[in-house]
Amino acid sequence: MPYIPLDEEYSLNFAMLAIAISILSHSKKGVLSLDINKIQIFMYLIKNPSKIDYALTVSGKKPACVESQLTYTIKSFSTNVDILFDNSKVKYLIKIMSLRGLLSAEKKNNESVKLFLSEKGKEFASSLTDGYFKEIKRLSEALLPLQALPTSKLNSVINQVFKEK
Repeated sequence: MPYIPLDEEYSLNFAMLAIAISILSHSKKGVLSLDINKIQIFMYLIKNPSKIDYALTVSGKKPACVESQLTYTIKSFSTNVDILFDNSKVKYLIKIMSLRGLLSAEKKNNESVKLFLSEKGKEFASSLTDGYFKEIKRLSEALLPLQALPTSKLNSVINQVFKEK
């Protein structure tokens, strides 16, 4: 049987995306903040937790002090940036979430389409509470200080993180 890397495992990525959207889609004031570009960046950081504190520091935010067992792994030190440049996987997950009634979208004026969970999606995300999903939730919460940054600034932060590494 072939080995399937976790990055390619559909169910895990589906759950990760649901958790990330549940935590990062709305600001404290209730303003929608997630578009597909931000989702790509946040998914990259969740999958590469060793870069989260660097991203927070570079953006002038307080480091979240991500747990060392999550950051000191071979995978977390890799520089696989495919998810940042190939949005087909994220688009596919978003499409499936929408088809299952888990995702909603809103577009105002000239803004990009903002994504958030439907009530059914919120129920699904809140059911993901055990094991690795706890870590995904913690990592998503660690990204909250980056939530309000525009996508262009997030891209700049990621570029600086790569230069430091």
